[in-house]
Amino acid sequence: MPTLTINGQSVHCAEGKTILDAARGASIDIPTLCWYPKLPTAGNCRICLVSVEGSGKLLPSCATAAAEGMVVIADPMILHDMSTCILCTRCVRACEDIQVVGVLDVAGRGADAHIIVGAHGDPEHAGCTWCGECVRVCPTGAIHDVLPHAKFRFDTMAHEERVVRSICPYCGVGCQVDLKVRGNDVVRVSSPWIEEESPNEGSLCVKGRFGTDFVLHRDRLTTPLIRRGWRRDAAGTWTFDAGRDGAAAFPDRGGPWESIRGEGGNASHRPRTNPLRKHHRPENPLGDPRDRVATPASWYEPF
Repeated sequence: MPTLTINGQSVHCAEGKTILDAARGASIDIPTLCWYPKLPTAGNCRICLVSVEGSGKLLPSCATAAAEGMVVIADPMILHDMSTCILCTRCVRACEDIQVVGVLDVAGRGADAHIIVGAHGDPEHAGCTWCGECVRVCPTGAIHDVLPHAKFRFDTMAHEERVVRSICPYCGVGCQVDLKVRGNDVVRVSSPWIEEESPNEGSLCVKGRFGTDFVLHRDRLTTPLIRRGWRRDAAGTWTFDAGRDGAAAFPDRGGPWESIRGEGGNASHRPRTNPLRKHHRPENPLGDPRDRVATPASWYEPF
């Protein structure tokens, strides 16, 4: 039975359990989206990322096995200080009427009135999607996001903050976002004022508001890459020449595919691996991408 430390608290869990299992057993809240108890673990949404001492990257708690001696810090996205709450109920009404989730409510009457989270205070069971709408509409900072605080370093704060209007890259809705930039660092994401004309009218989902750290990753592509051995003729058709540009050295690399069906028809296509899946899967020569701190140089050799 491994013993690990989560947010300074010593936690015991059964062998084979994940960090998320251990945290939940100790009533430590780690937000999740893709995790579901009746489904195989996917680790797709990356909402449950935690910091593990000795690891060079954040790890998904739902897909990382708990190990003896682990020191884990669950980075919360949203915290609250209700001593500054003025009971304007903006958060309650925005959650109900704008996001149509209804996680928050008002309990008590008169001097005893206060904001509560449904499902006995557990936002997970209450259906919270961690969209941050309550953060956006709170006028006093009683509900606030904490992820930007990790980026408030001296070298970052030395630069004047500027606001850059952009578009959320995750889906096709076209939600507009305001990037708070200091130097070359995106330190925070906020949404346009609700009275501005924008597709999202100021609202964002959890990825749009909290999922922009990737723009600073050292592996982010800054120039287009062309796969070796492929060329496009005047008619726009892609053809493959195994002897061209050293392409023969990479016989298992296909593409570029015009459709998912085309990629699925590739005999050498390898499925994604899942570290928690027990039955045998063909080994990926590059390993599970979730286990890499940075993309190895060999990944770019076919391009």
